Amino acid sequence: MSKSAKKVFCIALVLILVSCIFASLIQTDFGKVQITTVNIVTDSGSTLCGHLYRPKDATAENPLPGIVTCHGNYNNKEMQDANYVELARRGFVVLAVDQPCHGDSDILSGVSANGVYQGAVALSRMPFVDTARIGVTGHSMGGGSCNS
Repeated sequence: MSKSAKKVFCIALVLILVSCIFASLIQTDFGKVQITTVNIVTDSGSTLCGHLYRPKDATAENPLPGIVTCHGNYNNKEMQDANYVELARRGFVVLAVDQPCHGDSDILSGVSANGVYQGAVALSRMPFVDTARIGVTGHSMGGGSCNS
């Protein structure tokens, strides 16, 4: 490898690392939003996977409203993560769920489960969520699941 190729490689590597750090800071609103992966056991015993976007000021003493979000068909919970981050920045606890048979959720055969409903149940059990203010939203198939 030539000296100039090594130099370009090192510059590219530094740019990638700086970009990753900057993207992480933006996604967490510079540390004001905590993002965790959660596994929800449904009423039927299967597991739904989700990402929980929790603003730092969401506590048991200061519960914030919650929103369950759901992706469209052939997608997963990361589909519209920019929207979830923005909702969390604006003071909502956001749970983005993978519907059954999508993303990291269990593959079910013959058993149906609604990820939006199960997500709302899970949010209602979190002490830092205002149970009187839980909403649901979704894209395409996820929007249809909001009606179930």
